[in-house]
Amino acid sequence: MTPSNISSTVASAFGATGPSGPSIATEPRYGAAFVRREVEIRAVPTDALAPINIDVITSMATVLGALPGLRELRPTIAMLPAFDLAAFDALEDYTMALGATHSRWMIATAPREALPELGAAAVEVRDTLVADATALARRGVLDGQLVANFRSGVGYRAVVRDLMGLTALLRDAWDTVSRLTALEESELVAASNLADRIVGALGERALGPAHAAESTLVRQQAFTLWMNAYNQARRAVAYLRWDQGDADKIAPSVYAGRGSGPRPKADSGQPDAAAPPAASVTAATPSTPTEPAPVTEYGPPGTPNSSPFLS
Repeated sequence: MTPSNISSTVASAFGATGPSGPSIATEPRYGAAFVRREVEIRAVPTDALAPINIDVITSMATVLGALPGLRELRPTIAMLPAFDLAAFDALEDYTMALGATHSRWMIATAPREALPELGAAAVEVRDTLVADATALARRGVLDGQLVANFRSGVGYRAVVRDLMGLTALLRDAWDTVSRLTALEESELVAASNLADRIVGALGERALGPAHAAESTLVRQQAFTLWMNAYNQARRAVAYLRWDQGDADKIAPSVYAGRGSGPRPKADSGQPDAAAPPAASVTAATPSTPTEPAPVTEYGPPGTPNSSPFLS
């Protein structure tokens, strides 16, 4: 394998974004949101979990896109008695925390057969880097004894050590190395990423099924907390924007676009829950929509002027 093929070898082993797809969990804002809301997430009772029967990433995008419109209505929503304003204000955090748990679940439940493929790719990349480093050592650019330490490791951990050692050795002398070899710096990055992926896969394998089960539970708890908060926000918008008829534009259903065909099986192992109905709006939209005056007094439950958040 020539040096120019290192990146393609790494990519073919686990795809452009890794064996589990893009990792949201490594994005700082998402991980920080999970830390802030972890106590709330883990407090969701197991007998109240909602089945996950929608695409999580698409649904997250729907809610994040709705947040600006929801925030414009916050002053009026805050006047609704018995409405959980704390959950409303935490909706962005709940959404990003769900993203973090979803990404960790993807990693924890990824097929384990990816590890042999990663290992084979690592050996091929290691041998290519050794060939480049050996040629540079003969020119006196690199220390030949150091290069010899990274040429024949056997086993995942040994190959990872070799990759890390070789990339560090080449980076330290990169100003000179870059002028004397066809090796590109992006290939060193790809080799380092490959080593990191193997370390992560080894860790996930060591944790085993118990870790996969735990990540599945936490994701479903996060999903339930998030879904409940967004459903309450949609109820408030439907109540306040009844006459304007734009509730579904402000807070779209996360089930929109699923059509009438078969729904995907809920990966929670529970039967699919029916999609919550969109707000029923019968009034015609006025030619010049205006924000309704805040309601300060409410009638008894069940009357036209009652709050939807009073039992």
